Amino acid sequence: MSDSPFLKPDDESVTGSVFKDLPLSIFNQDGTLKNVSNKFVSTFLKNRVDPNLLNLEELSKYTFPLEQIRVKKKKCSKKRQQLLSVSEKKQLGLFKINTKKLKFDDFVPIHNLWVQYMDEVIQKSSDPSQLHQKLMKADYHGCFLVVCAARCSSYVGVSGIVIQETRNTFKLITNKNKVTIIPKRNTNFAFQHNGKFYKIVGNNFQSLTYERAKGKQKQAKCMDV
Repeated sequence: MSDSPFLKPDDESVTGSVFKDLPLSIFNQDGTLKNVSNKFVSTFLKNRVDPNLLNLEELSKYTFPLEQIRVKKKKCSKKRQQLLSVSEKKQLGLFKINTKKLKFDDFVPIHNLWVQYMDEVIQKSSDPSQLHQKLMKADYHGCFLVVCAARCSSYVGVSGIVIQETRNTFKLITNKNKVTIIPKRNTNFAFQHNGKFYKIVGNNFQSLTYERAKGKQKQAKCMDV
């Protein structure tokens, strides 16, 4: 018998086994299998295997390709974290400030930090139009503001450090430790920096800090130098 690795060696100990030798006609001279048609394989199985143990028609229903089956990985969709709305923040009291314990001296270091911040903003502005946009997008928490004009005469002359800014108001703490809310509408504010005075037109400044930082103010003049 050939030395093909596909042929069962002669061994008396396995006499009567269900395994039988493959015919030599399906092997090449080097012992490898020839390209055998499916018809030959079906005929070989019918002749060598008990039909009661093997039903070829039934097995044909359960044939699978020998290729690696690719399983599509499900992409884990990261749900965007839901942010709190403005009304929810108000209900939680995030905008409320306990004004009874606030002191003007506690905000002086914050004002000094704002002065350093404004130094960087102005130094990076090379021309007046660019300076206007930089000042519009700036954050004024910590700025020392003065009300220079207002429809309500009682607001004129009020000054203090900005401790909170909303869409329509500036909340200032005065040097007498009094917290005052000044509406932006029909009010002009001014602040001094490095010997220059800058005026904020309140009617055209009615927006939140992050909203001003997004785009340009082209229609109305909001700042005067």
